[in-house]
Amino acid sequence: LKEREESIASALKMAEETRAEMAKLKSDNEKVLAEARAERDRIIREAKAVADKLVAEAKENAVVEGNKIVENAREAIQQEKVA
Repeated sequence: LKEREESIASALKMAEETRAEMAKLKSDNEKVLAEARAERDRIIREAKAVADKLVAEAKENAVVEGNKIVENAREAIQQEKVA
């Protein structure tokens, strides 16, 4: 009977240790997931900032190029008037 009680106590102790370890693993897993989500959000923010910067630069370049084309056209018209 004593051996049976010890066996049950040992099994209960092992079950409690396993439960505690599973809780720790779950907590660690949740921490890793939270860190991964934060990293994902940071990467997305950085990518959006880069994309916004590229769009702004492209718009600025388009305006500069458009102004050059207009100025060249004005000069060509002016030269035709003079000729």
